[in-house]
Amino acid sequence: MNLLSQIFIYQMETKIKDHEQAYLHALVLAITAPDDARSQECIKMAESIGSQLTEKQRDLCRKGVEVCMEYLK
Repeated sequence: MNLLSQIFIYQMETKIKDHEQAYLHALVLAITAPDDARSQECIKMAESIGSQLTEKQRDLCRKGVEVCMEYLK
């Protein structure tokens, strides 16, 4: 099983406890979605969830996702 599959399984098994976690999951799902339509749907969810976070929280989440995605390359 590759690392991306492991991340997906982890996301499915993890209970989301706050808006930051929900935002992180939505961002990762937007990046890893199997097609553009689903990716756009996840982007909309991330935007909606992100509106409840501060700019600093959103920025830290985005940077965290960027680091993870770079690690997967």
